[in-house]
Amino acid sequence: SPSTPGGTFEWHTNNGPASPFVSNPAAVGAGTYYLFEKSAAGCYSPPKMVTITINSCPIPSLTINDVTVNESAGVATLQICASTTSTLPITVTYSTLNGTALAVVDYTFTTVTALIPAGQTCVNITIPITDDFVSEPTEFFTVNLTSSNNASIADPQGVVTILDNDNPTPSLTINDVTVNENAGIATLQICASAAATSPITVQYTTANA
Repeated sequence: SPSTPGGTFEWHTNNGPASPFVSNPAAVGAGTYYLFEKSAAGCYSPPKMVTITINSCPIPSLTINDVTVNESAGVATLQICASTTSTLPITVTYSTLNGTALAVVDYTFTTVTALIPAGQTCVNITIPITDDFVSEPTEFFTVNLTSSNNASIADPQGVVTILDNDNPTPSLTINDVTVNENAGIATLQICASAAATSPITVQYTTANA
């Protein structure tokens, strides 16, 4: 508070009381400013110099992780994370892209804008996975980050690996037999290498040796 009764403080842009006032002392840029105390009689104190330096805050960078899920999981959950918290909300678009796994057949194509609220670092995202009841090898697709706001993108791609949960497709064999001519019939056996969840059909035909 002022040291003299009825005194006030004034901010100026130079070291003389006749220099321009600082228009808004509560919102100034980097630079040097001068504070005077003005008495009720109009006298000025020697100025106090104040130097303001504004350091730029580092912008957060975004990454997305890789995950491995079973086909029966229903969804793949990934996490988009910022390297540090921000005072502003962070948004980024994520989109799926086919690898050996195909949209519709193995997963649901997705393109969405994710939001990391101010003060937080991570957000979970989910991609629906299709349980297709078809035996197939391990497959993958990618989730790619683009169009970020208030953050840069350090790692733009997450990989989702899908482990198949279906039994391998059975293979069929037929045996050889030897019969006496008077036996009347020859009985052979067609066998599957494993039990199947659906009936198996196969056509068999005789041929001359």
